[in-house]
Amino acid sequence: MTRRTVAVLAITMLCMFLMYSIAFGFNAADLAALKATHNCSRCDLSGANLQGVNLKGANLSWTNLTRANLDGANLTGANLYEAVLSGVNLTGARLSGSIWTDGITCTQGSVGQCKH
Repeated sequence: MTRRTVAVLAITMLCMFLMYSIAFGFNAADLAALKATHNCSRCDLSGANLQGVNLKGANLSWTNLTRANLDGANLTGANLYEAVLSGVNLTGARLSGSIWTDGITCTQGSVGQCKH
């Protein structure tokens, strides 16, 4: 192969990777790790569909959850310290005992929003 062909292929592959990242947002390996271990500190889960997922006690500290769907998720006792939650759907999410983004623990009965 010529250098030009290699360069064109490399640029094409890079563009495809970037389009995949923009379209889906989250890192698939991070999502798999979260589901397997409930530990995903400093992960990128932006735009991930976590509707109804059991994340009880999960470590999501410093995680990017921008525009993620956490509708009905069980986040009881989860660590969300310094997590990015802009545009997140928390409708029906159980947050009792969770450590909120500011380090405060959500009170019992917190659903859809962290009550202090």
